[in-house]
Amino acid sequence: MQWNLIRLAGHSQGGGLAAYAATQRWADRVCAFSSPADWNDAVNAGLGGPAPWLSATSATPSGSYYGFGHFRDPIVPWGQLQQIWAALSMTGPTVNVDSVASPYSSSHMLYTDLGSTGFHSIPVGDSVTPLDSSGVPVYLPVWQYACFQ
Repeated sequence: MQWNLIRLAGHSQGGGLAAYAATQRWADRVCAFSSPADWNDAVNAGLGGPAPWLSATSATPSGSYYGFGHFRDPIVPWGQLQQIWAALSMTGPTVNVDSVASPYSSSHMLYTDLGSTGFHSIPVGDSVTPLDSSGVPVYLPVWQYACFQ
């Protein structure tokens, strides 16, 4: 199989699995939505931190990882997600897609603060992702940028 031609994506645990698979085999791109959520409370003498696999050598170059999360996600808290993405060596600053247009300052670490409920699923969940006046998901440009450019 030519892993370097495959793009991996997933939401929540699926995003963590996609990211982990990319550490083992060179993938063309990884799109992690509200993920990875691999946090280890035993790291750093009990202070918590990203799971060790996140900072291990990866078969996929760090420039191939993209993340999109929600600032108010109760399942993967924003502070943890930023540290997890940093452990994966994702490139660029964190960028709020609600106020910056594509190409989002060329960042691979994107977030939103839209919505009033369902924060963990808003970045990709059909039932909670905001739509524009034409019924198109407002995150379509984010998805195109992160997963398909």
